[in-house]
Amino acid sequence: AKRDEIEQKIAEKHAAIAEKLSGKRAEVCEKKQSAINRILDNRVSAAERHLNTFNSIRDRLVAFVANKQLSVENASALEVIMTDKQAAAQAAIEAAQAADFTCGDADATEPGRIVIDQLSAQKQALKDYRTAIKNYAVAVKSAATTKPADSTEGGVQ
Repeated sequence: AKRDEIEQKIAEKHAAIAEKLSGKRAEVCEKKQSAINRILDNRVSAAERHLNTFNSIRDRLVAFVANKQLSVENASALEVIMTDKQAAAQAAIEAAQAADFTCGDADATEPGRIVIDQLSAQKQALKDYRTAIKNYAVAVKSAATTKPADSTEGGVQ
C-alpha cells in the first residue's frame, strides 16, 4: 500500500509536467541519461544494503530481548513502530528501484526533480527506520541495566 502511494505521487508529478525538455537541453539530457540511471541504481543498491543492515540490527535486538527475557517498557508499541518504518523504507526502495529516468518525461524547468524527490524520500524513510531502531535499543538498554540492579538490591536487603 505504501509503495502504491509513493508511485501515485510520482505519477502525479509526471502528469503535472507542462513543458518537456527541448533543443540543446534535451540533447545534453540524452547524453547524461544513462549516467543518471546508473547513479540511481547505485543509490538504490546502497539503500538496500542499509536496509539489510538495519534489519539485522533489529533482529539481533529482538533476539537479545528474547534470550535475556527482558521486560522492555512499551516493547510492543516500539516493535509496531519499527515494523511500520521498515515497511515504509522497503516501499520507498522498491519505488525507486522501479523508476527509470527518461529525458522524454523530464520537466523543462527542473529535469531531475522527480528523481531527486524520490531519492530524498527513500533516504528519509531509512532515517525514520533507523530512529525507530535506536529508540527500541535505548529501551532495551534501560531494561538490561535495571534488571541487574534490581537483583543486587534484593540480595542486600
